[in-house]
Amino acid sequence: MIRALAIVVAALVATAAHAEKPKKARWSISAITLKLFDQDKNAVVSIDKPPNPYGLGLDLLVSVKVKGPTEIEGERPTLSLTVDAPASSDEATGDHDAWHEAQTRAITTLGDKGAMWFLFLVPYQCYENVTFAAKLTGAEISADKTLAKNLGCAE
Repeated sequence: MIRALAIVVAALVATAAHAEKPKKARWSISAITLKLFDQDKNAVVSIDKPPNPYGLGLDLLVSVKVKGPTEIEGERPTLSLTVDAPASSDEATGDHDAWHEAQTRAITTLGDKGAMWFLFLVPYQCYENVTFAAKLTGAEISADKTLAKNLGCAE
């Protein structure tokens, strides 16, 4: 009887020692979305149907969805957005320098659900092959996501 009890206690201790700690939520960037802000109408509009063909009076609203733990411990991560497009040239509008825009945001909370959208405001420019790259950095944190989009205008 004592031997059986000792075996049960040993099994329970071994099970408790090998029980996994709850895993922390992993940091990730799950989405990048684009919309346009029409300055003339003070309205958010679809990027697929711009209100004018030349991009005049428009700003890009770039939203980045970050997922991670509901409580941030230690160093706060940083979310950065870079917008890049190569130099180009065409007959109608001539030469265009490469486009590079960079912005950062400190992540202070992800709310009760561990996910939150962060907004970046970027001036609209007419470019083909634009790359939107979001990167999350911090202590033991590394996540990124990219989105390619043409932001063409009428010639």
